[in-house]
Amino acid sequence: MNLFSKLLLILFIVGFAYYYFKYMRKPNLKLNEIEIVTLDGDFIDIKQYVGKPLVVNFWATWCGPCIKELPNFEKINRQYGGELVFLLISEENPAKILPYKNSFDFDFVLSSKSFEDYGVNTWPTSYFYDNDGKLVDKHNGSLTLEDLEQYVAKIMPSSSIN
Repeated sequence: MNLFSKLLLILFIVGFAYYYFKYMRKPNLKLNEIEIVTLDGDFIDIKQYVGKPLVVNFWATWCGPCIKELPNFEKINRQYGGELVFLLISEENPAKILPYKNSFDFDFVLSSKSFEDYGVNTWPTSYFYDNDGKLVDKHNGSLTLEDLEQYVAKIMPSSSIN
């Protein structure tokens, strides 16, 4: 193998590693690591969400796939009533989020940290926590209704599954 081939191979490996760790790997994000505030800027203790299964979704109003999955979230939210919580976290100006807050029955909040601080580099990214606040699963990208149903089934107590 000549020097050029070796350098090319090293460049490929470094490039792949960068891509993998920046865009493909989904970190194990513990619930207590998430720092959020209301759209008015008031601190929210993330512990208030322990006690019910929780879907945490990192999203943006400019993200087409994020907007596309909101009706699926709404359908599942209605199916489980008050037994499941959807927490949608954004980094954007609250004025951009308000129209969505007025249209969907989710908890829309702002992150106190950048998404990158959490290791979230793709939108949407969803984390699924059980009622004890334990991370059960995670998903990068938009969720189909069928995928969402499967993820939610993993976090719901067995007596709640319809």
